[in-house]
Amino acid sequence: MLALDEQVGPTAGAHGFEVTRPRFGSIDRRWVRRNAVGDVAVVEVAATAGPSEGDLRAFELWIAVTPEPALARLRQGQSESVVQALQHSASLGMYTAVLPPPGGEPTPGSGSWWKVPEADVAPEVAAGIAAELERTGWPTLTRLLDREALLAQVRSGDLGNRTTASPRVLAGAEAMLLADRGPSPRLDELIAMLDEGVDGRGRPYAGVATAFLRARAGERAPARARGARAWFRRRHKGARPAG
Repeated sequence: MLALDEQVGPTAGAHGFEVTRPRFGSIDRRWVRRNAVGDVAVVEVAATAGPSEGDLRAFELWIAVTPEPALARLRQGQSESVVQALQHSASLGMYTAVLPPPGGEPTPGSGSWWKVPEADVAPEVAAGIAAELERTGWPTLTRLLDREALLAQVRSGDLGNRTTASPRVLAGAEAMLLADRGPSPRLDELIAMLDEGVDGRGRPYAGVATAFLRARAGERAPARARGARAWFRRRHKGARPAG
């Protein structure tokens, strides 16, 4: 769908996004922007698995934001090949939304498809995608590349229209963002929520996730606080309880 390069490419560049062309999967085009702290904003145009009868092709338009801590968590548990394949994928996003065509349904499914019934209308469809990105996509992604705005989005309970965010998902997302600020009572509260109610099969995974959050927070504790804790441990290492 070369019309995308002509219609979307220039505006994507103006908003700081660079095009990538995945070599596999259903992604037709992907534009990526990274902020100063490593958070990634993504626009994906993905071919659908099953276009309706009579359509030459059909696409879904996705936007997503993945904060750097989520990418670090991915790197911790996956091979380099998996990391390379997923690091710019909308499916990894903390915030993920599908943008439908005019009159479409703002939820994943056939109502959100951008349909190309014949090759001649491809430029028209591409122009519609470009207009929707200008109206909704670029402003949303630019806003959510600010950490404070992303945290506010999480706390509002809105992680996009891909799925309904459960309290547990929201707690995990908030904890992921707060861990980058260092230890805090709120982070401890969220980690406790994530540890609660986990069955036997899910406990190992939950334990790895919360261990990552604690380690991440510890790495980002202010240097003075880390030094004070180290001094305290050394000072009391050989102390014996009174009595």
